[in-house]
Amino acid sequence: MTAELEYKYEVKVERRDKAIRLDAAAREALREAGMMNNNKLKITGVSPKMLKTMKLEYVECPVLDSQVHFVQCFVCPNFQSRLNRTVLCRGAALADPKVTAHAEPNARSGTDAQRGATEPPAQAARRSGTPGTVPADAPSKQSPTRSTGQDAVGRKPASNAHREEIGITEPKSGDFSEWYTQVVLKAELADYAPVKGMIALRPDGYSIWESIKTALDAEFARVGVRNAFLPVLIPESLLTREKTHFEGFNPEVFWVTHSGDAPVGDRLALRPTSETIAYSLYSKWINSWRDLPLKLNFWNTALRAEIKSTKPFLRTSEFLWQEGHTVHATREEAAAQVESMLEIYRRVIEEHLAIPVESGRKSAREQFVGAEYTLTVESMMPDGKALQMGTSHLLGQNFAKPFSVKFADKDNVEQYAWQTSWGVSWRLIGALIMVHGDDRGLVLPPRVAPTQVVIVPVHSVRGDKVWQAATDLAERLRRNGCRAHVDDRQNVTTGYKYGDWELRGVPLRVEMGPRDLKSGAAVLARRDTGAKEQSGLENIEDTIAGVLDTIQNDMLESARRRAAGMTSMAQDYESLVSLISDGGFVRARWCGNGKCEETIKEETGADIRLVDGEGGSGPCVVCGSPSVHGALFARGY
Repeated sequence: MTAELEYKYEVKVERRDKAIRLDAAAREALREAGMMNNNKLKITGVSPKMLKTMKLEYVECPVLDSQVHFVQCFVCPNFQSRLNRTVLCRGAALADPKVTAHAEPNARSGTDAQRGATEPPAQAARRSGTPGTVPADAPSKQSPTRSTGQDAVGRKPASNAHREEIGITEPKSGDFSEWYTQVVLKAELADYAPVKGMIALRPDGYSIWESIKTALDAEFARVGVRNAFLPVLIPESLLTREKTHFEGFNPEVFWVTHSGDAPVGDRLALRPTSETIAYSLYSKWINSWRDLPLKLNFWNTALRAEIKSTKPFLRTSEFLWQEGHTVHATREEAAAQVESMLEIYRRVIEEHLAIPVESGRKSAREQFVGAEYTLTVESMMPDGKALQMGTSHLLGQNFAKPFSVKFADKDNVEQYAWQTSWGVSWRLIGALIMVHGDDRGLVLPPRVAPTQVVIVPVHSVRGDKVWQAATDLAERLRRNGCRAHVDDRQNVTTGYKYGDWELRGVPLRVEMGPRDLKSGAAVLARRDTGAKEQSGLENIEDTIAGVLDTIQNDMLESARRRAAGMTSMAQDYESLVSLISDGGFVRARWCGNGKCEETIKEETGADIRLVDGEGGSGPCVVCGSPSVHGALFARGY
C-alpha cells in the first residue's frame, strides 16, 4: 500500500504503542536533509483507517539530495486527534543506501531494535512537489506527553489510545539538547522561523526579555547611560575602515546588494555589531571635553549568519541584545566604566535570573578583536559546558583613530578619545532555561517570570463564589505589584491546569476550592521545590510576596551549590585533562603563554574561560614554568 505524499521516499512502517527516539546523529542528518520537523515526518493524504492497516507496508516520505535509510519507523498511536498524520522514524543517514543501518541500542525497544536491523534498499522515488518551508534546523513541535484525564488529582489515567502529548517527554538527565528544545517550544517561549537559524519570540519569551531589559535599564540609568537607536544597514566602506575588527565578522555578514532590481552601489551589511556605525557618528557628535563622557546604549538586533549548528537563544543568526558604547577623556575613566558595567551584569544575572557567575579577564586569545582587554562573566550549565553571559571591553583608542573620534581638551589640544563597549544578549534566557528547568519544564525566578502567581479555582465555574474569590485575590495581588493570573478555563481539568503551569514555570500556584473558601484559606504550591503550605486569605498578598522572595533567594542558592559541585582544581596536566573530560569548571595555574593555552584547547577542547588571579603562585599546569595566573578552564557553548 502506498500513499501519495508531498515528497517521495520509501519507509518501512510498523505499528508501535510507544515511540522509539532517534539518536542525535540521526536527527541532525534528517534535519539537514530537510526531511524532519521536530523528530516528525508529516504525511499528507493518509487517512486514519489507512494508518491503522499499514503494518509492514510502505509509504513514500520526503527526500532531497541525500538518501536516508531508516532502521525503524512506527505510527504515532494517537490517530484520531491529528489532522496531519505523523510517522516517527528511527534511523541513520547513509552515503550508500545499500549499506545496512545499525539501530541505536535502546533497552526500552527490546527486540524491536533487532527486528528492523536491515531495511530494503530504496526503490526509485517519484519526485514531485517542491521542498517544504520548514527550516532544516527546526526540531519537532511535539506536544508534551501527559494524560488529558485528571491523573494529578487521583482519577484513572486515560488509555494509550486517547493520550495526548502535552508535557516534556525527554528527561533533563537524558538527551540534554532534546530536553532543552522541548522546553523552549512546549513552554511557548519561542518557535522556529521559516529561515534557517532564526526564531520568533512568543509572548512569554519576550516578557522575560523585557524583564531583563527593565532591570538593566535601571542600572544603566544609575551610572548615567542613556538609550538611543542606530540603523540596521551599515555601508561596507565603514565596516572595512577597521579591518582587523571586521575580519572576524566577515564570514557571518548578511549583505544587501539591491533595492528592488537596482544595485545599491556600496554594499550594505545587516548589522553584525554597531561599533563602526556608532563611531562614525560619534566623530560628528564629539568636539570638546565638554561633550564627554558620552554614554549610550542601543537595544537592537544583530545578524550574523550562523554557520554552525543552531539552537534557540544560544546560537541563532539573528538575536536580541544590548550594546553599550561609551567615550571618555582618559584611559582611567574608560577602565573604570568597563569594571562598572561588568559588575552591573553580575548583579542583574545573579539577583534577577538567580544564576551564579564567575567573573574575570579573557585571555588575549579569547578577547574581543579590537579591544585592549575584555572582562567576562561566565556560568556553568548542567551539561558541564560553560556559557559566556556578558562581556565588557576596553577598546582604548583602537577605534578612535580610524574613525577620528577626537576632542579638544581643556588646553584646547586635540586628543583621541578612549572608548568602551559592553553587551549581553538573549542567550541569558537560554541560560535561565538550562540552569533552573527540570523534567516538567521551566522553573522561573519570580523577578523575571511573566506570570508570578497563577490562581486555580477548584470545582468552580465562572461567576460562583470560588471564582469570585480567586478574581478578587488576583486583583489584590496586582495592586500589590504582583503579576497574577486566574486560570478559569472550563474546557480542561484541574490536573491539566496544574501540569500546564508547571511546564510554563510559574513560580507559585494558589489552589482555592469550596472547602478552602469555607475555612478562609488557600493552598500555596511552589514550582521550584513542589512544597505546599496553607495560608489564610486575610493578608495573603503579604504572605505571597514573602514566599516569592524566598523562592528567588532559594533558587540562587540552589544554583550556587550545583555550580560549586561542578568546579574543581587541577594540580597537574594529567588531572586537568581528566577533570575537563568530566565537564564543569577546572581551576589551574597558567603561565600566560599562548602555546600552553593552545595545547589545552587542541587536546581537551577546553578554552580559558577567564583569568581570575585566584590560582596563586606555582608552576604552570602545562609547562611547569613559574605562574601567577589562575585560569578557569571549561568546554563551552
